[in-house]
Amino acid sequence: MHLITPATPNFAWDGSDAIACPRTAMVRADIEFFEAIEALQAVRDRWGAGITITSCFRDGYYNAVVDLSDDDKLSELARLDENVTPVRAWRSYISAKYGDDVMGAAKSKHLLGSMVPTFDIVASGRSKHVAPRMPRPHYNELVAAFLFAAGFNGIGVYDEHIHADRRDKVWVADSRSPEYRKSDLRMRIGAM
Repeated sequence: MHLITPATPNFAWDGSDAIACPRTAMVRADIEFFEAIEALQAVRDRWGAGITITSCFRDGYYNAVVDLSDDDKLSELARLDENVTPVRAWRSYISAKYGDDVMGAAKSKHLLGSMVPTFDIVASGRSKHVAPRMPRPHYNELVAAFLFAAGFNGIGVYDEHIHADRRDKVWVADSRSPEYRKSDLRMRIGAM
């Protein structure tokens, strides 16, 4: 296993963490990225249980198919000829065939050109902070509070994962199923 840094023993370039773009294997490893991954390690240490990075860097082509099934994603990416298909045309094609809800945002912070370190993560429920049988959408909120306290100003809480980035302005989105939303997430994670 190749650790990202000695200060981040639970995250690695290879293994279960999806840091590089799945299509190009590219990363943008600059000081901001290393500071963000160390902050993510601090959140993991505070959480006291596993945190897996499920998405970090993407190119525009992969971002357009990010939420397709694995079979459809592989099929579409195999058809792609990036030398003749601009990203905008690729997004139009994917949108017409599958709808807009399968695509990452056109200006996603995950894009390789973005200067904002960005992670989608899944936290283990085996933390001392989680009551027995607590549903993931509930404890994702607690992990989001830890992330915000560690300097991640962009927080999106979903039923199955959390989006965290280090943008300049505070952005908080509660995208969990309605039964898990209680009141203003911004207030509950300390972002107000």
